[in-house]
Order: sequence, then structure tokens, then C-alpha cells
Amino acid sequence: MILRKSISFLLLLLVITSAVKAQDLPIIKEIHLSPDLDRSGKAVGLHVNYSVQYNIDKSHDLKLLFNSLQPYLDRSTDVVTRLSVIDTQGAVSYRAYPDTNINDLSLQVWKGNRPVKGKNIKIDYHIPVAVSIPKRRGPHIDLQATGGGLAGDFTSFLLYPEMLNSVDLSLKWYLPKGFMAVTSKGENDCQIKADLSELMFCQFIVGKMFAYPEGRRGKGFSLYALGRKSDEMNQAAVWVEKVYAHLRNRLNGKAENPFRIFIRSYEGGPLASGVAVMGGYTLYLPPSEDATSADIHSLIAHETVHAFVGSLHAQEGEDDWYSEGIADYLCMVLPLEAGLYTPAEFGKLINEEAALYYTNAIREVSEKDIPSVKWSGRNAWSIGYSRGAMYFANLEAKLKRIHSQVTVVALINQITQQAQAGEYVTKHTWEKLLATSVGQWAVEDWKAMLSGKLIVPEPDIYEGYTVKKITTGVFDLGFAKPMKVQKGEFVKGLDPNSAAAKAGLQEGDEILTSININKTYTSYSNTLSIPVLRKGKKYTITFQPRKGSFEAYEFVKKK
Repeated sequence: MILRKSISFLLLLLVITSAVKAQDLPIIKEIHLSPDLDRSGKAVGLHVNYSVQYNIDKSHDLKLLFNSLQPYLDRSTDVVTRLSVIDTQGAVSYRAYPDTNINDLSLQVWKGNRPVKGKNIKIDYHIPVAVSIPKRRGPHIDLQATGGGLAGDFTSFLLYPEMLNSVDLSLKWYLPKGFMAVTSKGENDCQIKADLSELMFCQFIVGKMFAYPEGRRGKGFSLYALGRKSDEMNQAAVWVEKVYAHLRNRLNGKAENPFRIFIRSYEGGPLASGVAVMGGYTLYLPPSEDATSADIHSLIAHETVHAFVGSLHAQEGEDDWYSEGIADYLCMVLPLEAGLYTPAEFGKLINEEAALYYTNAIREVSEKDIPSVKWSGRNAWSIGYSRGAMYFANLEAKLKRIHSQVTVVALINQITQQAQAGEYVTKHTWEKLLATSVGQWAVEDWKAMLSGKLIVPEPDIYEGYTVKKITTGVFDLGFAKPMKVQKGEFVKGLDPNSAAAKAGLQEGDEILTSININKTYTSYSNTLSIPVLRKGKKYTITFQPRKGSFEAYEFVKKK
């Protein structure tokens, strides 16, 4: 399974701004964190304590902001509780106001019943864990209970001062016996120097965890896991470290830089997925998933690419062809060149990627329209991934055919180098690089891809494979709700002419099992079997979720 809901979450957390003197800006020098435990000793939330400091002893209009995580996730239980704000005059009563939407970021604003007074304001509160299966399952940045511990991003728990722009703070953990804590910045207590966006998407894991390798882990590769058996993780870590080393070398990473992988495993739905930051990533693995399978290996390689290759500056979704497309492409070809996939595994991956692209109902949408339609259907969001991967694969094939000294990896490394040097890289940076390093034909191909023109694979797109033209239907479950095949949900808006209805599915059927539907839209032939309950009787409805007949392509191994 090549498809996964993974997003390189390099969003800018924009804050409300106002004219304020520099000496009035709030400062946080320390944050204290400790897991809240239930009677069995399992973590059920996080206790947060810090002080907001000012340079001037006077009244301050201190507003606190909390990321609602929308539109990607819905908070339910994981909200601010037992908030205490204390200044020099005692307790200040704070309450939450309706969310403020700033550049598509939904922020909950907390205001006090009076200005705070003094140079040191004490903040103390608790965040319970999120429900394991939220109504909307976006990237895995929420606060989750896993393996008796916790994992998430700082944005899952941090209620922060409105005018906070950056931090240079000490993070201090207060841990139960046997627990350890790791963040993107280091193990246990550590120093964090970051701007606000980097701080908020700093990842963490805390609990009685698996840690690899044994001993010192301050530099290079390390892997931490909650909710998985140590034997399995020791076996999995060998492949993960190999793919990390190869991708790091090919993408100009530095061996001495820390690279931290956090694995959280719990009953959170059937779809494995990841979210990356520069220098590491968090991976969600359902308990039923084998961490050593080829499907998970491709996901791991995908996230590893993200951790070395950043995004372009663009509206969310509009640069998916680049950030997600290159991750999908390189997660197939780079492990193969290192001998980390078998030929059969590689053949499966490239055909899954092809099916993902050609069975997408919005496969010819223009890139500029993706932000408005990305979440309009079950697999609509994936179009940037698969189309981008097909674009880069075709580009590579054409470069090889003309015996160019330029490669796709070299072009990507150049963009990364420019970004690391402080350049504001956009799609126009890529256009200019194509024009100067490859030629105008490459610019025209790129523009055609952005316009939504269907990509036809080059005959020599993948060495050792021929391209076969076929016909396929686009993916269609045949009912409006639920968006996912989720246990306990009821079928609504059934299309009577759909394959599902013709196979026997009925309006109002209750779904009895959560199913990872990705296995059907990354295949031209797989069927979907949904167990349902209807008037007290159980049925299993099997059908191929397709509609219409469209041009498509698959790759056949040469004999």
C-alpha cells in the first residue's frame, strides 16, 4: 500500500499582531511537563506548567491561544482543563471565546477577567488525551494515549501567549518511574530554541518505551516506540536505519544531525500514516499492521524523504505535486537502488501508485484548484501525491533518454539547498531551475501537469517494465456517508445505480467493521467487502467501488 495520509506539517502558526513595544513581549524560559496517570499507571493526559515573564512590572493584556486543529481534526476530550492563571494580585479568571480564524488556522482565544499584573505570570493546566478515533482523522499531531504513555505534537497541548514569536527555553519533565520522554529536540530535559511554528510542531513521545539503539542516542539515527513489542521493533529498526542512511546520503543530509522517529500504536483506525518534520517523523501504526511489511516500508521511506526535503511556499495543497509527489516517487526508487525492495515489492508499489492516480475522479483538476477540492471525496486529497510522482518519474525517464547529467534528485537537492540558505522557494523557483538546468521542454511538461493534463507514462518510465494501456473506472463507494468505512456508522445517500447498491448494499445499513479503503483505490482489481447489520441480520456486501470507464496505464515486468 503506497497510499498514506501523510503530510509534512510545516504550517506557519500566524498569530494576532498589534503594535507593541519589544520590552512588552512575553517570554517563556521554562516549560514543565508531566503525564497525568490513571489508577493503573497509564497516561491519560498531560499536566503543563510554565511562567510568562515580562521585563516591565506593570499591567499586561495577556491573551492565550490554543490551536483547535481544524480543519484537519476535531478536538473533543483534548481541551484545556483546570486552567490556573496567577499574577502578583492572585488568581485571574480566564475563559475561552469563539475560535478566531487567521489564514486558515483556527485559534481558540482565552481572555482574563482583568489585565494581569507583574513581571511573572504563572500558568498551569491539564490536557486530557484525544479520543482514539476522532470524527476527522487528519495528521497525527493530536495528543494520544499509546502503550501506556503519550505521543503528539506540542500544538496538541500548548496554550501560549498571543504575542509569543520565538522561544529559548528549558523543557523539564517530571516522570513516573520507568518513563522516559523524547522530543524532536532531545531526550528528557532539553533546551529548545525555535520560532513559534517550529515549537508548535515539535514532536514528542513519553512513556515506558522501546528505544533504539541502546546507549547514547544524541546524534544520528534513533527510533522510539510505544504500543509495540520490542522484538518486532528491533527487527523493524534494522531496515528503517538502512533506508534512513541511504536517503540521507542521496538527499545531502548530515550523519551527525539527530534523526528521531516516533512510533505510536493504538486502536486508532485501520490506516497507517505519518507526519514529518525536518529531521524526523511520527508514525501511527495500527496494532494489526506488521512494521516489517513492504507497505509500511514504503510509508517509512515516504516520511524519511519528507524529513530531508521541505515544502514550497504555497497555499496548503497547491504544492502537493512537489512535496508529496517527490516523496511518493523517491520512496519507490531510492530504496530499490539500495536493494531494500525486492523486484516484486517494487512492481507492486509502482502499480499501486498508477492506480491511485488513474482511478481518482479529480485526476484532471488543475493544481490551483486543488485547495478547494482536496477534501471533497474519499481519495480526492491524494491527487497531488500520485500525479506528482508520475510527473517526476516521467521527468527522470526523459532525462535518462537524452543522457542528461541532471537527475531529479539533483534538482530536488538544489531546491533544498536554496531553502536552507534562506531563499523563499516557490513553484517559480522550480520553473527557473528547470529552464536553466534542463530546458524549455521540461518547463512545458511541468506546466501541462499543473494544468491537470492527464500524464501518459513514458515507455521507459521504469527500467525493466513495459507500459500497458488499460481502461478503469474511477473510485466510487456509491454512498455519500460515511466518508470512511467506519464501524458503527450508517450508510446514507446510497446511489441506486452504484456498484454497491447493485451488490445489495441498502440505505441505513450499519457498518460492522472499520476498513482501510486505500487497498481498493490503490488497485485496479481489488474488491471491497463491507459487513453490515440490517434489521438484526448480518450481511457481507462485496463489490468493486468503481464508476465509468476511463483511460489508464499499468506496468508489466519484462520477460
